[in-house]
Amino acid sequence: MLTIFTTAKPFRRHTGIIQRNALQSWKALHPAVEIILFGADEGAADAAQELGLHHEPHVERNEHGTKRLDYLFARAQLIAKHDVLCYVNCDIILMQDLRRAIERVHAMHREFLMVGHRWDTGITEPLAFERYEWQTELRSLHEAFMDRTYPRLCCASSGITGLFGKRWIRGSQSSMHRAW
Repeated sequence: MLTIFTTAKPFRRHTGIIQRNALQSWKALHPAVEIILFGADEGAADAAQELGLHHEPHVERNEHGTKRLDYLFARAQLIAKHDVLCYVNCDIILMQDLRRAIERVHAMHREFLMVGHRWDTGITEPLAFERYEWQTELRSLHEAFMDRTYPRLCCASSGITGLFGKRWIRGSQSSMHRAW
C-alpha cells in the first residue's frame, strides 16, 4: 500500500480549504493509505486529528526558516508504514487514477520513481467527498476552468510538479539523494 507525506501552509481561509480538500481526497484513495502531515503550522495538528492523519510536528529548517525537504523525505522513509512513499504538495487533490498507476508500475518494477504535474482548477469551497461522483464532477470543473482561463490554447500546463512517488527498499543501498 501507500504512504503519502506532505507539509502544509497555515490552515487559514482559502489555503485551509484547498489543503483540507487535498488531504480528504488522499484518504479517499483507499482505507489503508497512510498520510503523514509534517509541521506545526497553524491548524496542522487540528486538521491531522480531525482527519485521522499521522502528525509529525517537528520539521528541521534551514537558516532562512524554510522547511528542509531532505529532512521530510528522510523522516518519512524512516517512519512510514508502507514501502511505497509519495510526496505531494498539500494543495494537490488526488484521484483513483493515481492509485491505479502506482499499482501498475509497482507490479512491474521493484524500485521506481514517478513524477506528476498538477491541473489548475478554481476551487473555493470544501468538496463533497462522500458523493460517489466527486471525481467526475472535479474533472468537469477543471475542464470548465481551463476553457474560461485559457480559451485559445490547445493545452495548458503550469509546468509545476507537485507530486513525487517512489518505492524504497528498506535497508537497501538506494539513497534518497541519488533518487531525488
